[in-house]
Amino acid sequence: MTATRVKDLTLLEVHDQFGLRLNQTAAFFPEWRVEVGAVETGEREKLLEIQQDYLYQSQDVMHESAVKMVVLSPLFSMAGFYRSPFRIAAEKTIKVQAVDEGKVFRGVIDVLVLHRHLWALVVESKRNTFSLEVARPQALTYMLANPNGDEPTFGMLSNGINFRLLKLMGPEYGESDDFYLRNLEDMERLLQLLKYIGQLVGSRHVT
Repeated sequence: MTATRVKDLTLLEVHDQFGLRLNQTAAFFPEWRVEVGAVETGEREKLLEIQQDYLYQSQDVMHESAVKMVVLSPLFSMAGFYRSPFRIAAEKTIKVQAVDEGKVFRGVIDVLVLHRHLWALVVESKRNTFSLEVARPQALTYMLANPNGDEPTFGMLSNGINFRLLKLMGPEYGESDDFYLRNLEDMERLLQLLKYIGQLVGSRHVT
C-alpha cells in the first residue's frame, strides 16, 4: 500500500479522509479557557528573553529548527515537559490509516511529548514566515496517530510568533484563540496553560 505524505494534506482532505470535524463549543475544549494564576517574576524574565531572542533572530527567515531552538525548547522547559513523568520524542515518524482503510499517510512529528502511552502534546512548528493554518492539517493528522484514541490528545501549533492549542477526542477537535509572542500577557497565559495541561495529563484527570 502506497503511503501519502502528511505534509501534502489540506484541512479539507484531513476532514474527509479521517472523518474529523471542528467542535467550536466552549464545553468541548474548556482546558484553554480556565483561569490561571500569574507567572513568577523569574518566569516573566525568561519569557522576555524568549521574546527578545526571537525578535532578533527573526530579522532573517527562521526555519523550523531555529523556531524550536529559540522559542519552543525554552518554553517547554519552563512548562516542565523535560521532567518526570514526560518524555520527549523529536522527529518521530508516524503512520495513520484513513477511515476507508484504503489510504495510509506517513509523516514526521516535529516534537512529541509523551506521558507513558498518552500523547500529551504534539507540536507542529513552521518557518516564521508561515501561517498557523499551514501547520494545522499536519498536526491534526499526527494527533490521530495516538494509540489511546479514547483519551484526549492536546497539540500546539507555532510559527515562532503565533501559538494555538488544539484538543482532539474521537472524531472531533477544538482550537484555542491564538497567542502572540509580542504580547507578554499572551505568553504568560500560554505558559500557565501548558503547565495546566501537563498537570491534567500527568495525573490522568483529563475530561
